[in-house]
Amino acid sequence: ARTIALEAGEVDLVWSVDPTDCANVEANPDVLLLSQPSSSIEYMGMNVTKEVFADQRVRQAINYALDKQAFVDTIIEGRGTIANSYINSAIPGWTDEVEAYPYDPEKAKELLAEAGYPDGFSCKIYVNGDVRTRSAQMIQAQLAEVGITVDISTYEWGALLDSLNAGEHEMFILGWSNSSFDADSSTYQLFHSSNHGATGNLAFMTDEKVDQLISDAAQETDNAKRMELYKELQFYLHDFSPWCPLYYRDDNVGVRADLKGFELHKGANHYLGNLY
Repeated sequence: ARTIALEAGEVDLVWSVDPTDCANVEANPDVLLLSQPSSSIEYMGMNVTKEVFADQRVRQAINYALDKQAFVDTIIEGRGTIANSYINSAIPGWTDEVEAYPYDPEKAKELLAEAGYPDGFSCKIYVNGDVRTRSAQMIQAQLAEVGITVDISTYEWGALLDSLNAGEHEMFILGWSNSSFDADSSTYQLFHSSNHGATGNLAFMTDEKVDQLISDAAQETDNAKRMELYKELQFYLHDFSPWCPLYYRDDNVGVRADLKGFELHKGANHYLGNLY
């Protein structure tokens, strides 16, 4: 609806164009599409307090069972990149030394068998909105290939947050945007044990080493040492696997061709005071 309004001339600027609409905007001479890598990450999280997901091998198996490139190609139509880590690639402290889990269904089946689920299991995933519902359907189809049956529960935004904050979920899909461009904003709220539920740690993970690395990095005044702590944290989270990082998407802004004065802000906090 936003994109239609832009193309019809009813609005001059659309802050966020859905990737599925980007090609139409690009093909229309009356409008322009402005894009840049975002500071966000899209991910599927797992509640590590639930019996099945308490086993690290299960969480790793799910990472192996998901074809992340398929999400980039289908959900965001190539307008982004596979997320290799738990921090967005635009954030200082991100490392390219962590390798995304490869798509390997056979390895996933091996890990599930080792964990005591040779025939898989059933679980639920909580989502909101059309885009994430499509992602959930892809997850459902891909996990079915390794014997995991996924039931999709779609909620209105407020109801979803209430359920997630209460820890009722097993799996969920969300995104996280870091507009401060400091790695602490991508780690403390999301993984520290003091932030279970509403404050951000929806995997409900509690891990002493994670807590210590986050605290040490926040207090470290030597920037080089600080970046090394975040690198170590990313390797540890990759192995612990409370999430399946899916992709880093692009920010896409649509504007009327005659709108002047707009510039993209790298954190998507675009300033509108100079428009004419």
